Amino acid sequence: MLSAVRETVSSDVHLMLNFGCPAYLTPGWTAKDAVRIAGIAEKYNIFFLEEALKPDDVDGFAALTARANIKIATGESLTTLTEFQRFIDHRALDVIQPYAQQIGITQFSESPTAPSRRASFTSRTAHGRRWLSPHTSRCSAGRPTAS
Repeated sequence: MLSAVRETVSSDVHLMLNFGCPAYLTPGWTAKDAVRIAGIAEKYNIFFLEEALKPDDVDGFAALTARANIKIATGESLTTLTEFQRFIDHRALDVIQPYAQQIGITQFSESPTAPSRRASFTSRTAHGRRWLSPHTSRCSAGRPTAS
C-alpha cells in the first residue's frame, strides 16, 4: 500500500504514517519491531512514523528514535507537559503531537515554565529540528469497545 501511495503522489509530498493500532494491540510488540517498520517506511520516503509503540514507552521510543533513519512522532495520548518533557529529555521523539482535547492549550500558554519548555520543545534532534504537529481528532478504528 505504501508503494501505491508513493507512486501516486509526487516525491515532493510529505507522507506521514500513523501506525498506532498495531503497536497498541499486538502482544509483545517491542522497539525492535518498530525499528523494522521504520526501515520499511524509510524505503517509501515517509516523513515521520507516528505512534509506533505504546504511548508511555519512553525507553522504547528513545531506542526507536536513535535507530530509525526517519522522524519519529508521538504524543497524542500524553496529557501533561511533564510527560512530554520525559520524551524530550530521553530524545524519544522528533515530532511532538499533543492532542488538543487531552492536554488543552493552557498548559502551553499559562505555565510558569512555558519559556523554558518552549525552548526544549524546539530543540534539535538526531533527525534535525524538532517538529510540532498537534492532533485534533482521534483514531478509534481497531480498538476494542465495551459491550
